[in-house]
This record gives sequence, C-alpha cells and structure tokens, in this order.
Amino acid sequence: MEQIMGRFTVISEWIYLLFVIQMFWLIGAVIGLGLFGIIPSTLAMFAVFRKRLQDGDVDIIKTFWNTYRTMFFKSQLTGLFWILLGLFLYYDIRILFNYQNTFGFIIGAILISVLLIYLLATMILMPMNVHYEMTSSNRVRLSVMIAITMPHISIGLTLSTILVYFIATYIPILFLLCGISLAAFLYMKCSQNAFTKVEATGYIRNF
Repeated sequence: MEQIMGRFTVISEWIYLLFVIQMFWLIGAVIGLGLFGIIPSTLAMFAVFRKRLQDGDVDIIKTFWNTYRTMFFKSQLTGLFWILLGLFLYYDIRILFNYQNTFGFIIGAILISVLLIYLLATMILMPMNVHYEMTSSNRVRLSVMIAITMPHISIGLTLSTILVYFIATYIPILFLLCGISLAAFLYMKCSQNAFTKVEATGYIRNF
C-alpha cells in the first residue's frame, strides 16, 4: 500500500508540474503578444524541465521567469528565422509536387527528407538552447548531427510526438491542460540522453 501511495504521489506531482508549467507557458505567450512570446516561453518551459530532471527539485516560478526574461530578446531573431526556414521548406515541397514531372518529384522527395531532419533537429534544438552555451550555428550543427547519427533518439522524439498528437486528437481537454508541457518534457528527456552520449564521446569539445 505504501508503494502504491508513493507512486500515486509522484504521478500527482508530475501532473501538477505539467499543468502549472503549461499555464505559465500560456501566460508567457500572451505577455509576448503571441508569436513573440511563444519562443521565449517555450525555452523557459524547457529550462524548468531540465532543472527538474537534473536536480530533482526546481523553483518553477523563478526558473521560468528568469529564463523568459533572459531569452525574450535573445531568442527572437534566431527563432523567427528557424520558423521561416521550416515554412519555406514546407511550401516549396507543396509547390514542387504540383508539377507533374520527374524533376519536381525528385527534388520534392529530397526536400521532404530535409524537412524531416529539420523537424527532428527542432525537437533537439529547443532543449539544447537551455542546455549549452554555444553559438546558434553550432547548436544547429549539433542538433542535425544527433538527429542523423542517433536513430534511437529520433525514434523516441517521433514516438513522443505521436503520443501527444493522439492526446490532442482523442483527449483534447487533457491536451489543453498539459499537452504542450508533456511534449516539452518528453523532448527534454530524449535530448538529455543524447547530450549525455555526445559528452561521453568528447565530441562536444569541437563546438
């Protein structure tokens, strides 16, 4: 009975943590007028999960808002550029597949592969922004390297996305309460496993 109650307490704490962080994320997005608030708010959310996973305890309010303030202006230019790059790839693929010829199909297929790597790299890049102090170009290089050379990490990120999509589709109220924060937690967990492996090889010294 004590073990059951202990597990129930842990689960309850995590549900509460996910809910509170999602509420802070929404408040941060609103304060930043939507698009300009989403990027720093998302990074602040990852910072909270990083500290929780590393230290086991975290001051949610202090960690979230300190990171939010630090990242608000710092992350805007690179974040918006990265979003525009993804939109560019997506619409290029749509345009190319409208052409009924072999060349358009081949280039479109190549761009789909690039888009998949871009999406996986994005899932790693967000946790990386609060984990490493390095230039934006080095973060992109490292996140792409992890996405390509660590298939188990890519599979974990993909399964995490599918799980959150399933929740959003079939349990929308749960998604509204903690779906985004759950995705951030799962991405942070997978990415930290990747960071540990990269650091163990000494490869991080090249960045």
